[in-house]
Amino acid sequence: MAYIHELSNMKHETLDPSVCSAHGGSVDGQRIKVALYHKDAVTASDYHQHDHEQFIYVLEGKLRARVGEEERVVGPGVVIHIPPEIMHSTGAEGDQGAVYFVSRDLESGQKTTCGDGH
Repeated sequence: MAYIHELSNMKHETLDPSVCSAHGGSVDGQRIKVALYHKDAVTASDYHQHDHEQFIYVLEGKLRARVGEEERVVGPGVVIHIPPEIMHSTGAEGDQGAVYFVSRDLESGQKTTCGDGH
């Protein structure tokens, strides 16, 4: 089992395109999943919810984040917290797209169509 991973060099997985516009590499641990995802310019996820908690840390570009009733355009250095069962979506703003790091729990299951990258 490998314990050291280079997310930026991993093969990109494409998430469910019917709901989600993110793509990138991820690593599953026993209780936590981490991922480095890219969202192409002017793409967004549908407004949806899932049973796991997650955090999105913006590294490059800007994301329009909607979590519950709160909506903002955020850039590098901002953390978006998405509690379980809360409706949310993210979309890339501007011409550059966005790159972000995701961390989410695996304890609550994986019932979601846009798994990790919204």
